Amino acid sequence: MKPLPFIVSLLGALACFPPIAFGQTVTCNASITEPQVRAEGLTELIPDIVLTCTGGTPTSAGMEIPQTDIIVYLNTQVTNRQFGTWSDAYLLLDEPGSSVLPNAVATQTMCANSNGICPITATGLGGGMSGGDYSGTPERPNMFMGYSGTTT
Repeated sequence: MKPLPFIVSLLGALACFPPIAFGQTVTCNASITEPQVRAEGLTELIPDIVLTCTGGTPTSAGMEIPQTDIIVYLNTQVTNRQFGTWSDAYLLLDEPGSSVLPNAVATQTMCANSNGICPITATGLGGGMSGGDYSGTPERPNMFMGYSGTTT
């Protein structure tokens, strides 16, 4: 029996991922609610993956926040809507637009660069609270589209 493909809403929520300085220790825990998947299903939805990260030091004000990759591997086939090498899976920083995270901003702003990389200059406050690094203003996006190209 071959693995079943799934339609995925992969990184629907990411909580507390602080911008960090290089060399600082950050601990992240992934959680996912138990999916309700039928064994014979072909287009089942799986729940969001939530990363909760603690530790690290906010990047100093005026410095560019270091870039990082968050890579998710699953033990089954997964299908998503594809836009070239981009996927419909999204990374949301600090729960924008929700009441789950205290002090979360209401504004959801997508990184609009065609390469998916949006350089952000740190405020020194970290996080996505009002005035923070991922506040949802055009120069401080808090939503990033998933890349589905090959990794090295």
